Amino acid sequence: MVTTLVGPHDLPRGRSLFEFADIDGVGDEARLQHPIGLVYHNGTIFVADTYNHKIKSIDVKTRECTTWLGTGQRGTKLDPVELSEPAGLAVAGDTLYVADTNNHRVLTVDLKTKATKELTIEGLTPPAAPQIQETSDVSDDTPLVELGETKVSGDKVDVTVAFELPEDFKLNQLAPVGIRLTGDKDQQVVAPNALGGKKRATSDGKTATFSIPLNGTAGSTTIEVVLTYQYCKDGKGGVCRFATQRWTLPLVVAEGGAATLNLTAKP
Repeated sequence: MVTTLVGPHDLPRGRSLFEFADIDGVGDEARLQHPIGLVYHNGTIFVADTYNHKIKSIDVKTRECTTWLGTGQRGTKLDPVELSEPAGLAVAGDTLYVADTNNHRVLTVDLKTKATKELTIEGLTPPAAPQIQETSDVSDDTPLVELGETKVSGDKVDVTVAFELPEDFKLNQLAPVGIRLTGDKDQQVVAPNALGGKKRATSDGKTATFSIPLNGTAGSTTIEVVLTYQYCKDGKGGVCRFATQRWTLPLVVAEGGAATLNLTAKP
């Protein structure tokens, strides 16, 4: 018959699963809570008592289970040692290695003195953060409306979009109207921080407004404007639909140019 070295194992109706606590003791008297890692060394089993934030030691012959390391309080102190859900153990020589999981660190513990240090590796640096690729708002079959050249001036162009919706439909004001501007990364007309990221337009239920920030220098470029929105029909047969509008917009910054632009979106 297979039994546990410590903790209850034969309670009726599966109660052993719920007999968790933080109790040092011998055999069935001891209690752990979600222990994950363990390692055997010279007659002792070291246990990562994960949810109790401790390392326990179990004498294989006597079945005595005692707290070996950790105060039981979450933390990062080394004197006294605090842990946060330790989950992995290994032994090399006279050193116990502890994966102090929720503190994102590895500890080295002297098995004779319990002196504890954080493991550091000289010259090791974190990897570069991955580049997040933004998902496109546009499907391949979304039509592209090519606008005529627009002369603009000032530090921004205020754009107003009017919606031409099917009968009985109205703009869904509970859903944001999204706007994304894209263009040549080397262009000098539109402020660089305005390109690439998705932003939220302001809407009054009938129109949407947003601004295109300009660098204030003369020149020309062509940008793509992508607008996303939802429109709904109430009552019987009510439904909400998602729509995307795309424009290519050639901009020329010149003295006397416009500061506003009007567009129309139609699903």
